[in-house]
Amino acid sequence: MEQTTSTCRVWSRFVAKKSDGTTINIYIEDVLDDSMLPWIDLYAKHFLDEEPLQKAAEINKNEDAVAEFNKIKEIFINDPKLHKVACCTDTECGKNVIGAAAMKIETSEDNMDFKTQTKELTTFFDMIKYLHSTYDVFADKKVTTCYSGKGIVVHPDYRRLGIAKELVRTRRLISKEHGVPYTMAWMTARGTQKAGDDDGWETVSDVPYKDLEEKFGVVFENCPPTCKLMIARAMQ
Repeated sequence: MEQTTSTCRVWSRFVAKKSDGTTINIYIEDVLDDSMLPWIDLYAKHFLDEEPLQKAAEINKNEDAVAEFNKIKEIFINDPKLHKVACCTDTECGKNVIGAAAMKIETSEDNMDFKTQTKELTTFFDMIKYLHSTYDVFADKKVTTCYSGKGIVVHPDYRRLGIAKELVRTRRLISKEHGVPYTMAWMTARGTQKAGDDDGWETVSDVPYKDLEEKFGVVFENCPPTCKLMIARAMQ
């Protein structure tokens, strides 16, 4: 772990090689004012259109659903329990945010009750509640808190460089720093599932996408066979 200033924690530094042979220096740091807007922009441009559950619920096909989602997103972003990190490179013009991730401390007393107005958001949160019902980390691991992943996004120009894997590993570093014994996340895409496997995460729930299609009347395209809940101990 490294620290560049007294206010900005840098969790990781690594070098990635692009397909053309060039290398780039990358670092993962806490999100502060200078990276907040690019962090939000990256989520807004890519997460809604690409995340499998949101795509299947067809949120982006209904303006009212998008507006409702954006209101919820604003609450989500400002949640004091949310820990946000940005994956960055430095350029002549300043910091370039190429990846974004977030996770939130949860307890057994938290609930999944969301009041939604649009059909799309209702379907989306119903799927999330169903997935969460398949595993109880607090009972299984005998813990009172856990960091729950709330999304990983990598800019399309910087994918397949190991960024998702490093963002996943960083979650264990942050968990250790904050005294939280485990971190977990629903890995919905091939990239994050591979990142979890590569970092040694355990799959504790494995839900076929076909089951979600039949239960909620949605369609998943270009997805792995299953949606995996993966969990890992804080960095030892």
